[in-house]
Formats: sequence, structure tokens, C-alpha cells
Amino acid sequence: MDGTAPLPNRSFAPFASEMDWRIVEWVVKDGIGHKSFDRLLDIPGVAGKLGLSYKNVAGLHKHIDSLQPRAGEWKIRSLQFKDHPEQDFVLRYREVIEAVKSLWGDPSLAEHLVYKPRKVFLDSKKLSRVYSEMWDGKWWQYTQKQLPKGATVAPLIIATDKTQLTQFSGSKQAYPACILLAYLPVDKMPKDSLTRHEYSGCYQCLFHNAMCHVLSPLILAGRKGVEMAMYPILASYVANYPEQCLITCSKSGTCPKCQVKAVNLGSQKPSPKQTQAWTLGVMQESQQSTSFTAQYFDACMAEEVLGYVYVPFWNELPFTDIHFSNGISSLSQISGTERKNMGKILLGCLIGSTMPKKAITAVRAILDFIYLAQYPTHNDNTLGYALNTWHNNNNSFLEIGIRDDFNIPKFHSLVHYVEMIQFFGATDNYNTEMFERLHIDFAKKAWRTSNKRDEFPQMTRWLSHQENIQSFNQELSWILEQQQLSVSPKPKAATTISSCIFLPKNPTAIGKSFASIQKSHNIPHFQEHLTCYLEMLKPGSTNADVEDSTTKPLPFDRLDLYYSFKFSPESLDDEKETEMQQKLFH
Repeated sequence: MDGTAPLPNRSFAPFASEMDWRIVEWVVKDGIGHKSFDRLLDIPGVAGKLGLSYKNVAGLHKHIDSLQPRAGEWKIRSLQFKDHPEQDFVLRYREVIEAVKSLWGDPSLAEHLVYKPRKVFLDSKKLSRVYSEMWDGKWWQYTQKQLPKGATVAPLIIATDKTQLTQFSGSKQAYPACILLAYLPVDKMPKDSLTRHEYSGCYQCLFHNAMCHVLSPLILAGRKGVEMAMYPILASYVANYPEQCLITCSKSGTCPKCQVKAVNLGSQKPSPKQTQAWTLGVMQESQQSTSFTAQYFDACMAEEVLGYVYVPFWNELPFTDIHFSNGISSLSQISGTERKNMGKILLGCLIGSTMPKKAITAVRAILDFIYLAQYPTHNDNTLGYALNTWHNNNNSFLEIGIRDDFNIPKFHSLVHYVEMIQFFGATDNYNTEMFERLHIDFAKKAWRTSNKRDEFPQMTRWLSHQENIQSFNQELSWILEQQQLSVSPKPKAATTISSCIFLPKNPTAIGKSFASIQKSHNIPHFQEHLTCYLEMLKPGSTNADVEDSTTKPLPFDRLDLYYSFKFSPESLDDEKETEMQQKLFH
């Protein structure tokens, strides 16, 4: 293991040795066929010479199942409608509190955990505030004040999205801080004796009932807390626009965050937020003023509320979704690379055209906003700049007759971005892109490993095996890291720091923590080395001062780290640009 002492075999229990464990990891991660692996172990002497503790795939799986589940055991619950008790809708889920505990106990995430909010500013006078992570946003600040002294917030981000299991695309790496909580019911229901509205309403009720059952433990935990004085609170719900309307009981074509009418979506005037009390009030008033289901539905729709469901739901959640489905292109689906390439050439194609200058300015503003919204760090100067330019110039499209209005939910949602970033940090914390990738790991890969008949039990078992292997590997890495730290020599005064280039602080760059630098660059006791180096730079510093400085705390805990720079014209093709970077760096 790179020159370090090997771990004792007891560290790999229930596996007999490191080789025993590595073979299990290879079989599970690479998807080795069960029959093929059984034939390998049937060869006389193979299992004995390798020192394996299992004789077939069944024994291998038994070892994996004996490991501590990452997020608890999978459970099954049947949901029924009162007027159709004969039909079961199966919900497969895990306890949300167990999932939260597993994340907090994951050693690979320890250096990323934040226990208290902070306000970050660009200047000493604290005039320009920075918004990057959720812990430096206003929501955490406000929520923290509601908790008892010594307690900490565990903000949860929930995401749901429909997916077709038979489709497959993408190649990004999923971040380990995401856990699949549930497979929501997808069973078909008979359309007999149901109108179109009733049929749609049944599915919406089914979704809300399933989500209430999965997330209901958060109500008591958020009010009373759990172990370690931790309060798991739902901070953000990530979904595309149709599901935003489903979750908030909003009429399609309206805003799921505020009470603005559909005919006023183009207005910049602020509207009251949608709340649970307001939505339920509309439903109750409609129910009391009508006698038939159709009348009740029409009364709710007149207030732009879907009256299908009458259950509590989570309110005032930050949604994010920045794609214009069929709005500016006939393409029904484009990749991220295609979208970026379109954005690079769109403005250039308009230069020299007969479009008014204000219209081109509006296009530039909306493109600016798309790029600005992707910033990992924001301050008061970046927020609102592009939106103001867009709103001041988009009336040019109305003047030349391209559009009659901008009462479009996607464009209206832009007015909520500034407040959303101020409350919850940069959008890369909760955008839809990061969760769409998880469909591949959590659903599509799992489905492909099944025999396509009674697939969900097979999918949950496959996912549990993947998670157990990952958790066990992380535990071994943590043990090895502790072993390295225990044998590493203490820093000396003359120690120099290498393999990193530190440049003056860039306020828009996100630095790396000392623990992250120490781990990724294999520099034991990095903070002590840095303290010694900085002490040496002080005028009149002596060797005694340098030696004593190792115990002094630093006024910062992060550094901006740069490996190299490249200045060249930006390529219009992301793939070619990546190839150029690889040639330059390697």
C-alpha cells in the first residue's frame, strides 16, 4: 500500500484477508457474472490457493450482507385508495433518519461537515457579502437561531424525478453524499369509471401519500432533534417544473413558489409566497362553496391551485430548473455539452442581423445570467445584474411582434434566483443536473442487473451490495489514513512546502481545506508545516519562534490552490478543449 505497513487481516473481517476482500470488491463493482464466477471457483484448488472464505457467489453475497448497511434496511409498505382497497401500490423505502446518521458517520465526508453557519464578506467593512455554500446563506442563519444552544442543523436536500429504466446516458461520477431513499409506486391503476381529472388526481394523491410516509419522521426529528443535538431539517426539494407543480399543488403554467397569477408572470413586482396555509385555505374554501367534485376542481383551478390532493406538503422550498423545454428549439432533449455549445454561438449568430439592438442586449443578458447562475460563489455585485438588463430590454420582443407577452413560468422563475442564492448558497448545491446523474446508479444500472421480472427486490439488493462495498472501502481507507498519521514524523522548523502553488487570494475562488490538501497531496501535518513557513517570513523571527509556532492556531482554515494556468481562445467544442487540456497537462 504505497510503502506503508499493510493492514492486519482482522481489519478486513468478515473477509479472511485483503485478497479475499479485493476479489469481492472486483466481482461487485465490475459486475462479474454469477455463473462465470462460480465456474472459476469450481476449478480445483482456486479457492484454496487464493485463501477465499467463500466457495460460490451465494457465500460471497452472504459476507456482503453481513456488513453494516449504509442507510438501514429496505422496507415495503402497501398503499391503497379507500374506494379501491383491492389494489395495492407498493412503496419501497428506507428510514430517512438512518440515512442522515449514515452520512454524518461516513469518515470520507468528515472534513466536509459544517456545524454552524457563518457570514462571509469580501471586505473588512462587511459591505459585500459572499454566498457560496448553504452554511453561509441566510436560511441556515435564520434556522440556527430557532434551535437550542449547542445544537446544529443538518440541512437535507430531497430530489425526485421520473425516469425511463430502459434508457441510459451519461458518464459523470456520483458524489457519495447522496442516498436513495425510496422507489415510489409506479403501478398502473384501472381507468374504469374514472374521469380524466380523477385519474390524474389519483396519481397525485398517491405521490403525496408516499412522500408523506417517507419524510414524516423528519417532522419530529426537526422539532426535537436526534443524537448529537442534530436537527435534520428539509432545506431544499429539487425537481423539474412538472414535479414542482405536483409537489406544491400548483396549476401547470403558474409559479410553484409565489401566488402570482399566470397572466402576470411577466411582471417584476413581488408576489406573496405560496404557503401550506394559503394552499390548504383555497382547497377548504372551494370545498365549502361547492357540492360536486367537478365544481370543487374548477373552483381550485380558478385560484390556480390543483385541488386533487388534500394532504400536508412541504412548503417554501427552493426549486431550480434552467431548461426551456421546446421553448427556443424544436429539440426535445439535448445534452449538457450541446447546450453549452449552442450558448457559445447563439449571440454571435445574431450580430449583424436585423434584430433591434435592445433585443440583442436582452439575449446577451439572458446568456450572461445562465453563466452567472453557475458561479460557485456569488456576492452582491453578481446578483441581479443580468436580470435587470434582461427586464429592461425584453420588451423589444413585444414591440416587434415576436411575442405577445412573457408570461412564461421559466422566465418568471428567474426573479426567485437572487433570493434563493442569498438563502441557500450557489445553485450548484441543489441543481437538477447533479441528481439526474444518480438515475444511472440508483435505477438504470440496478434495473439492468435484474431479470426484468419482479425487478425491485433485485434492484434494492444490488444497490445495497454496492453501498456496502463502498462503505467498507471508505472504512479501510480511514484506518489506513490513521495509521499513516500515527507514524508520520512531526514537522521541523526548516520544513518547506512543495507540490502546491499558492497565489494571492481570489475572492471568487473556492479554496481547499487543510484536511483536503493534506489528504489529496499526501502531506502529513500540513497545517503545522504551513504555520512554520509563515513564521519564518516574519521579520526578526528566530528558530525558537518557528519551533513554537506549530501550536499556534491560524486565522484561516482554507487556501486557494492552483496547479497550472492556460490562456488560450476558448474552443467551441468541449471535447476538443478537454483533449487540449490533457495534452497540455500531461
